[in-house]
Amino acid sequence: MFTGLFFNRDLFRQAGLPPRAPENWEEMLKFARAIKASKPDSRPIFLSGGSAASWNRMSFLWSAGGEAVVETQPGQWRAAFDSPAAVSAYQFYYQLVEADRLAEPTAKLNSKKLVCSSDT
Repeated sequence: MFTGLFFNRDLFRQAGLPPRAPENWEEMLKFARAIKASKPDSRPIFLSGGSAASWNRMSFLWSAGGEAVVETQPGQWRAAFDSPAAVSAYQFYYQLVEADRLAEPTAKLNSKKLVCSSDT
């Protein structure tokens, strides 16, 4: 699975943003909100849906410095979704998808404009 951040410079320009990718999560939110303000019917961030959706969350988890599982003793592992890094990552994911409605994991990509629109 390949996960990456792509952006549309024309869309950024139309929203009054600099022609570069955001450098951190705070800036990603700021940029996505600006795009949403300039195109209210859009979902500015495309996230994979279905079985590939877990890679979205893992990217945020790893970006925050977290891990999905940790070895507690040799050969014994436990889920680490309660770590501070995991909590931060999942709060950010919630902010994008639920709170601000800037992304939708089941979105389909409008390849001409690289703006997401919902299936409904």
